[in-house]
Amino acid sequence: MIKKTIILLLVALFTGILSAAAQAPADPLFSDRWRDRLEAVEAIPGSAAEEQEKINRLRVAVTDERKEVRLAAINSLNRIGGDETAGALLEALADNEPEIRIRALRGLITLGHTESVEMAFSDSDESIRFEALKYLSDVLPSEDSIEYLGKGITDRSGKVRDFAVNTIFEKAVSTPAASRVTLKLGEAFSVAEHNLRLNAIDYIDVIDSPEAVREIGRFIDHSDERTREKALRSLGERGTEDTVLYIGKAIDDPSRHLRMKAIDYLFEISSDSAIEFIAAALNHSDRETRMHALVTLGRDGKERVVIPIGRALEDSQRDIRLKAIKYLFDISTDSAIRQIAAALDSDDRHTRTEALEALGRDLTARVVASLARALEDSLRDLRLKAIHYLFRISSDAALNHIAGALEHPDRHTRMAAVEALGRTGGDRVVVHLGSAVEDSRREIRIQAIDFLTPIASAAAIRQLDVALAHNDRHTRMAAVEALGRIGDDRVVPALSRALADDRSDIRMRSLEMLDSISTPESIKALAWAVGDPDRNIREKTVRILAVKGGEDVIEELGAAVSDRRVLIRWKAVYALGAIGTEAAAIRIHPALRDSDRRVRYAALDCLGSMGHETSADPVGELLRRDRRLRIEAAQTLGKIGSRNGLKYLLEVLPHVRGYQLEAVEKAIEAISR
Repeated sequence: MIKKTIILLLVALFTGILSAAAQAPADPLFSDRWRDRLEAVEAIPGSAAEEQEKINRLRVAVTDERKEVRLAAINSLNRIGGDETAGALLEALADNEPEIRIRALRGLITLGHTESVEMAFSDSDESIRFEALKYLSDVLPSEDSIEYLGKGITDRSGKVRDFAVNTIFEKAVSTPAASRVTLKLGEAFSVAEHNLRLNAIDYIDVIDSPEAVREIGRFIDHSDERTREKALRSLGERGTEDTVLYIGKAIDDPSRHLRMKAIDYLFEISSDSAIEFIAAALNHSDRETRMHALVTLGRDGKERVVIPIGRALEDSQRDIRLKAIKYLFDISTDSAIRQIAAALDSDDRHTRTEALEALGRDLTARVVASLARALEDSLRDLRLKAIHYLFRISSDAALNHIAGALEHPDRHTRMAAVEALGRTGGDRVVVHLGSAVEDSRREIRIQAIDFLTPIASAAAIRQLDVALAHNDRHTRMAAVEALGRIGDDRVVPALSRALADDRSDIRMRSLEMLDSISTPESIKALAWAVGDPDRNIREKTVRILAVKGGEDVIEELGAAVSDRRVLIRWKAVYALGAIGTEAAAIRIHPALRDSDRRVRYAALDCLGSMGHETSADPVGELLRRDRRLRIEAAQTLGKIGSRNGLKYLLEVLPHVRGYQLEAVEKAIEAISR
């Protein structure tokens, strides 16, 4: 019973409560009509409810399905203010309407809730992100705001990026955290607007730190040429060693213009590492780039660029190779000369020619071996140039190499070698010229002989003497001429041997050369030709001896008195008569028995003039036997005046008549006085 009563009481109580609830007025915040909800929201700030209750009710409205209601709720929260509203405003940042999110953001900004504002920085709406970034950059300390500004640089909105780049630079001026600013500005590498990238580079450039160089260096790899150029200029104007690595990367830039600028900037830095990057440009596929790199290295002109410039000697372009040779010669160190010498092995004749001419301008002992290599060049012109340059150096080593060219198969090369040796002159080239006398070409042999002549040393004369044995008559004749031009007693033995040559023209010329020397030794030597098989030579010999001979040639003239030819015998008699000595007279005596009347007459004429008593008996014998020359014989005995002649005169006196008698009587009278 009691239980039933309790149950009935509870039912009655619950029914009363429901009835009371049904009779209470409805809350407009939950009305089905959105305008009622809007009015309720707008009335909340001015209601008498507690502040927290107001905020709780507005938090419900922030999630209303109608935008107008949610917007009114945000406005009401902003009107109420205070930190308690931050939670509701923060929830509104997730609203799908940008207008609501930005109102909520402004409320949070007004409250100074930085942490909450940070959430808006990732909003999809540009205005919200911009508003959040602007607020953070204004209210946060410079060093703290840099982090957000760095993020803004990579924002997808140009407006945000522009603000971030320009603002972060302003922060850089007022904060010591330059490295952080630099890193954040470096984020501009990926922005689409080239003007922002250029601004970022400008701003980083103001910062003097290794990080700044590194961040600008990143832009060297950008796909946009204007950006790369800006970065390159910034690094180049710094001109410090830490920029070299990044400027060096621009050597491979797709733009020739930037490659050229990179080379110029590296040259201004001029450190060893900068030079290495310039040298690397010599391997570029673009001809103009390689040329510019080479010219720049040439301007450096120091030992350190020798090897890089040497690599340019292998370039595919001739003009680059030729310039490389020029710059190496300007440097002119031993290593530079070695690099030039290596170019003598080039397949291009112009390159070899330029290298050879450069070595030829050096004209020192260090280039001799290199010039000698050119003597084996396939081009005659280069071989001749090499000989000329070696001649100008004129050291013993240079001359030895020239002498080596005497073995070259090309006759022009051998001729040039002979000429160079000959123009050098002196005993040191005699042996080499002597070997040229054995050359297979006549003109080379004669050329060598001509150059031996002015040397005129004992060694040169020996070489000319050797040439007299050559099987070519022209060579032998040239040797005779050369010996004659030397023209002193040293050549007499050689010319004397030439008098035995098998050719009469050579013997004749040798005779003339001996005659031109006109010393006692030469005259004595040529007298040997009295017995020459050629009558013209014998005749000329006698004639020379008749004019220039002396007692030294009596024996030779005496032999000529027995020559086969009448004219030679006749001239020999007169030559002996001109000598006038008793020994000469004795050599004339055999001519008194000559078969030719003219020779006998000449003998009588000379003996009478000479007047030696030893001639009286031979002349007397002629008086006895030669009736045709009895008058001349009698006159000769009279001139001699020897009493030995009287017996011959008296013996023939009874047997003569007329003019002969008169001549005999006059002779007897002359002797008898």
